[in-house]
Amino acid sequence: MKILQVIDTLNVGGAEKVFVDICNILNENQVDVSALFILKGGVLQDKIKSGILIYELNRKSRWNIRAMYQCSLIIAKFDIVHCHSSHVYRYIKLVSRLFFLEKLKIVFQDHNGIVYVNIKITLFFNSILKPEYYIGVSDVLVQWSINQLKIDKEQCFLLENIIVRDTTQD
Repeated sequence: MKILQVIDTLNVGGAEKVFVDICNILNENQVDVSALFILKGGVLQDKIKSGILIYELNRKSRWNIRAMYQCSLIIAKFDIVHCHSSHVYRYIKLVSRLFFLEKLKIVFQDHNGIVYVNIKITLFFNSILKPEYYIGVSDVLVQWSINQLKIDKEQCFLLENIIVRDTTQD
């Protein structure tokens, strides 16, 4: 099984740290994992283990069709595409629709806490861009995805934020 982890950049932040940790944990457990940066890497890029293949799209514009096509060629190589954050998920889902990659399993991991719970869901996020698989960082988010987005309960998962101790600094 080939897994692609996708994020916009790897500047300092919670989602970015979780992204790095998941990549490294999967790699340590002999899972074929790669990383894709929609924009470019960042200061945390050097924390990704050297055996992990990294793609940088260097997208300049959200609607650049060439970048979308390049992205489609990358994501088509994988069994699972794990997107970190809603804007990354929506971009990957749109690319998969435009380039007929409908069978691709795309996972949306929501790192935004309870931001969405009281916000009206956009039309596209509840229809053509609706997630099939959802990971939330809290029980509240998982319940929100089941109740508001109407995602099947068996396809919604809780993955609380984790801390992986960096032993190289001891």
